Amino acid sequence: MMKQPAIAFTGPFGDTNFGDWAMILNNIHALSYQHIVLFSYGPVFNQQLVREYLPDYDIEIVEVLLDEIDERAYFPHTPVEILNKVRNLEEVKYYLTQVDKLVVNGGGYFNDEWIEGRMVKLFKIFTPLLLADQMNLPIVFTGNSLGPFDLGKAFYTNMFGRIEQIKVAARDQMYSKIWFDQLATHHEVTFIPDDLLFIQPELRELSPTIQLDLDRYILIETYQPIEVIQEEIDAYKQFVKYMNTEYDVDVVFLPLNIGDGVTNQGEFLKARIPELDFIDFTDHGYLPVQDAVNLIKNAELVITSRYHALVLAVANQTPILSVMKDEVGDKRYYYNKNGGLIKQVFNHLRVDETRFMKGNFTDAFEWIEAEFEKILTEERALFESTLYQQNMKELYQLRMDYLAKHVDKS
Repeated sequence: MMKQPAIAFTGPFGDTNFGDWAMILNNIHALSYQHIVLFSYGPVFNQQLVREYLPDYDIEIVEVLLDEIDERAYFPHTPVEILNKVRNLEEVKYYLTQVDKLVVNGGGYFNDEWIEGRMVKLFKIFTPLLLADQMNLPIVFTGNSLGPFDLGKAFYTNMFGRIEQIKVAARDQMYSKIWFDQLATHHEVTFIPDDLLFIQPELRELSPTIQLDLDRYILIETYQPIEVIQEEIDAYKQFVKYMNTEYDVDVVFLPLNIGDGVTNQGEFLKARIPELDFIDFTDHGYLPVQDAVNLIKNAELVITSRYHALVLAVANQTPILSVMKDEVGDKRYYYNKNGGLIKQVFNHLRVDETRFMKGNFTDAFEWIEAEFEKILTEERALFESTLYQQNMKELYQLRMDYLAKHVDKS
């Protein structure tokens, strides 16, 4: 039996993708709960995180087990169809009886992309959520992106429409509420900032494990498909050479995941651009939080297609440029996330979105080559402004008030 009081989490933190697992660590450290259940689809990786970041907590990791599903042939339209596929239903139910509430951790996984390519993982996330509702257990979101729901509208309507009591929260004030309202459920959407915008001091203050012996550097990151990178390879080569020659600035590739999620992309670029610095943390298994913060904080500029590289840059007042990646055929998903973040931190300031977001790396590189120092000056002025500082204080207070009222111990 779990010691009390206890709390449970479901979400995408079973992956080595930096933002998804770093959010759960940050949320746990922000709460007063010591006894925690993690419903996970990646228990081995989560055990490593617990050993390295949460050794003083009492944590049970429960893998949701499903019967084998052919994603091309099977698509459930009702909650019971998912639950009938769960092999350890009674185990999941037991652990839910041991906790005060279920937290649906932050991320961007209630959308069409997860319907297309990550359906089994999505079902494993939904399982404790659906059971908690049947058991009248309080369910509360932290900062999520919601939608778009073009392909999966009926599925998500059937899932969220069945759930009677849930506190839904979105991390943007752009499209998430609009898209979620299209599901026609009775749930209201509350705004809170992203779970990683304010990293807990005990995580920030950990000693970095990666050191760069460089005076000035730009961090770049992309998890665009290799074939897309190949189409722009000349622009990458030109950019690395030009920035070093004209501005005496090195270019460093920082992956935020392993494999296709982008160490493969880094290896591909490094093999073709020897002058590019490549940070490879494959042997460690993931990018440590303290290293991500330190490397981004000390960069001159961050150019990224990852949302959470953008989040850490904004939080550490590092100039940024977002290169929006296509998801399910268009850029709405990333425009909502990245544009939503820029909107909230620079609220009431005069900001030209085109100076923060580009559609491809070729356009991004050409613009930076031409206006590098001007870009740094403009963005640093925004970060030094009273309005930015006030916005960040208000966003921090909004997060802490929400956690205290809805997530932490009563």
